[in-house]
Amino acid sequence: MVSETVQLTAALVVVCLLSGLSLAMVYDTTKPYIDENQRMALEIAQKEVFPSGERFDELADHPLISTEKEGVRSVYAGYIGDAVAGYALKVEGIGFGGSMKLLVGVEVKDGKATVTGIKVLEHLETPGLGERINEDFFKGQFAGKEAPLRTNQFDTITGATISSSKVVQMVIESVNTLHTQGGGM
Repeated sequence: MVSETVQLTAALVVVCLLSGLSLAMVYDTTKPYIDENQRMALEIAQKEVFPSGERFDELADHPLISTEKEGVRSVYAGYIGDAVAGYALKVEGIGFGGSMKLLVGVEVKDGKATVTGIKVLEHLETPGLGERINEDFFKGQFAGKEAPLRTNQFDTITGATISSSKVVQMVIESVNTLHTQGGGM
């Protein structure tokens, strides 16, 4: 009886080791492709939210970056020629269904911060209603709004009030904070 238990345990250990090794090999093989696809998706999103930006550089030590549970996680300077013309702000928050990630485009000109667009990068909102935060009619209302932004400038989505209110809050807080920092320059 002991011999049979030892054999089964040994077989299980071998299967687990082979499975783990296989998973590690697949991960190592696919990681560069995944990273490159994520980089390309970010470049496309940056261009969507800040169309006039010719190139974008991440500013790793920008004062807008928050280590809190919610807030700006990354700041990307958008250049026209050699001059910074605006920013793409990667913002995280917690919506109705869980984590939300946005990219907010902001043009900085003459000391003014103006929203150029937003893109929902990730969300866990309810299919049907909550995911309406991705619809053009909702996202389009942010473009052209100048800081300081106020809640009453934006409409929320009936039936998805928590989700849409959270997006509005995330955009307002990130843009207004950038604005109060002198346009982030």
